Formats: sequence, C-alpha cells, structure tokens
Amino acid sequence: MGASNRVGLALSRFGHSFSLKLTLLTIVLLTVPVALYWQFRRYEDEQAVVLRNALEQTSRLITAIVRPHLANFPSEGPQALRDALARAAVAGTSVKILLQPAADSSRGGQAKTKNGKGVYKAPNGTTCVKGTHNQGCK
Repeated sequence: MGASNRVGLALSRFGHSFSLKLTLLTIVLLTVPVALYWQFRRYEDEQAVVLRNALEQTSRLITAIVRPHLANFPSEGPQALRDALARAAVAGTSVKILLQPAADSSRGGQAKTKNGKGVYKAPNGTTCVKGTHNQGCK
C-alpha cells in the first residue's frame, strides 16, 4: 500500500499544482477563440449564400420586367422603360442597363471589335484601330 499511497499523493499534488491549472487555462484560452472563429465563419458563409441568392432572384425579376420593354423600345420609347425600371427598383436598388451600340455608324462605316481592339472601317476604306496602348488609322 505504500506505493499506491505515494502515487495517490503525487496525483493529489499534481491536481493542486500551479502547472496543471496553467495548462488547463492555456488549453481553454486557445480553443475558445478557435471554436468561436469556426462558428462565425460558418454563419458568414451562410449569410453570403443567402445574399447571393437574393441578388440572383432580384436580377432575374428585374430582367423579366425590363426585357419586354427593351424588345419594344423602338415603338414604346424611353419613358416606358423608365417607368418599368421605377416599378422594378426596390428602395436602394440601382439598375443600370448597358447597351451595345449598333454595328453601323452614323456616317455609314462599320464598327466592331477584334482581338480586344475597337476597329472602325470608314466608307472611304480607311481603317482605324484603337487598343489599350495604340491607336491609329490606315
């Protein structure tokens, strides 16, 4: 019984020792922030999914409202499109419509893009190219 008494005494001292308390405190102080980080990260990911879904649904709704007005734009005019956008826009929603210009210019030439550069061919045969670093006509 003397050996088991010594082991019991050693365990008792270790249980009341400062090093055990410091070790447990260190473990708690290291694991709690990690656990909180994981929880907040999961919540943030869920919020991002909800926000993305709401944005996609809003975009689809606005597209469905505006598409018929864009198809009938030449006969309806811009005011009908403005009214449709005003009805579609929820408070704080900004709607911007980007339209590609017609391929024919007002002077009879043709404008197009080629390899990321704007190319304009005038009726007299002159070709003008505008890129990111250069521009010129031939």
